[in-house]
Amino acid sequence: MTPAALSGPDPCLLHGGVTAQEETCRVAVVAELFPTVSETFVLHHVTGLLDLGFEVDIYAFDREGLEYYGHAELDSYGLLERLYYLPRALEGSTELQQMAERDYDVVHCHFGEVSQRICALKPLLPKARFLVTFHGRDIRLATERGGDIYRETFELFDGVVSICEYNSGRLLELGCPTGTLLDLPIGVDTRLFSPGSIDRLPSEMLRVVTVARLHPDKHIPFALRAMRKLLDTPERFHYTVAGHGAQRGELEALINEYGLEQHVTLLGQCSQEEVIEILL
Repeated sequence: MTPAALSGPDPCLLHGGVTAQEETCRVAVVAELFPTVSETFVLHHVTGLLDLGFEVDIYAFDREGLEYYGHAELDSYGLLERLYYLPRALEGSTELQQMAERDYDVVHCHFGEVSQRICALKPLLPKARFLVTFHGRDIRLATERGGDIYRETFELFDGVVSICEYNSGRLLELGCPTGTLLDLPIGVDTRLFSPGSIDRLPSEMLRVVTVARLHPDKHIPFALRAMRKLLDTPERFHYTVAGHGAQRGELEALINEYGLEQHVTLLGQCSQEEVIEILL
């Protein structure tokens, strides 16, 4: 999510009215994993803030174990030099005290589970504004484990960001105070994704693309069942899946079972540049 490309609330409003021009304005962005191939909204959140002039540190509890992540920004912005890892048992840890000593103006978490762990930092930074962006996974977890799992976040955090109208409704049902809920749909950086800039003739083939982790949360088997139905029509089609994950073997088996070998391509891990080319 790149602030420069967002429609809706100003990024400074999102960060509690704190602006980059204020002296030594510091933001901590906290995620479950960093770096990772997917969840580019975290990557672009950080680079967008840096572009706006904020001073940003990144915190994560782990990283995706890969040799290559496909994100040029990791090097061009020196993001790994801003990265700190946290223990899962954060309360009372040396790392928690070190976060407090950096005296952040804003602490912004991605994912509700992450915010629940960061609640331990709130008493140590009483002047900082604490925000969390809830994603689809958070809503699914609340359904599975019970709606009270984010109670402490709702009580302590200054702002709760929802990425879509459905999530907003569910967050209110789960007990999120109306006054702290902010609707901010995931944006598209039109500097990267600009179909009008490429002169292409209309395709005679239906092209369907999924960019996602190969994980049950993404419901790619459902898409394959839809592709199987197209075999009974005169439609010429091809389905491309860009992404990697533990579900690949299952998907390959379904492709063979459905007779889709000539109609589906699993590309595996792709760089952001490759994803852009696929989508455009």
